[in-house]
Amino acid sequence: MNNYMSFIIFVMSVVAIAVVVAIVRKVSKRMESRYDERQRAIRGAGFKYGFTVIVLLNLIYGLFLYELMKEFINYQEATIAIVFIGCAVTEVYCIFNDAYVQVGQKIKSWIMLCIIVIVANVFAAIGNYELVKEGEKDGFSLFLNVAVSLLFAVILGSVAAKCLMNRRSDKYEES
Repeated sequence: MNNYMSFIIFVMSVVAIAVVVAIVRKVSKRMESRYDERQRAIRGAGFKYGFTVIVLLNLIYGLFLYELMKEFINYQEATIAIVFIGCAVTEVYCIFNDAYVQVGQKIKSWIMLCIIVIVANVFAAIGNYELVKEGEKDGFSLFLNVAVSLLFAVILGSVAAKCLMNRRSDKYEES
C-alpha cells in the first residue's frame, strides 16, 4: 500500500511539473525579452564580470582558504556562497548601468518580487534554525535561506541606491 501511494504521488508530481513547464513556456513565448542593444551589451559584460569573480573566488578558495575554513564552512556552502557572490556582481553591475529592467517594465513589481523572496526566505530560515537547533536538520538549508535572503537584499539595496542616485541627478539637472 505504501509503495502504491508513493508511486501515485510521484506520477502526480511529474504531471504537475509538466503542466507548470507548459504554462511557463506558453507565457515566455508571449513575453520575449525587450532589452535594447545597449542593455544587452551591458548585461553581457555583467555576466562576464560575474563569471570571472566566480572563477577567481573558486581558485582562491581551493588554493588558499579551504584548509583554513573547513572547520567553519563546508565546501558545498562555500561553493554556493561563491556562486551567489558572482550573481550579486552581475546584478549590481547591471543595476548601476541601467540594464536591469526591460524596456517598458515597471520597477515596482520587480521590487515587490524581491521583497517577497527576502521575507519568504527569512521565515524559512527561522523555521530551519529551530530544526537545526533541535538536531533534526543539518545547517545547509538554513545557510541556503540566509544566502538567498542576503543576495536579494543586496540586489534590493542596489536598486534603492540607484533610484536615489537617479533622483538626485534629476534634481541637479532641473536647477
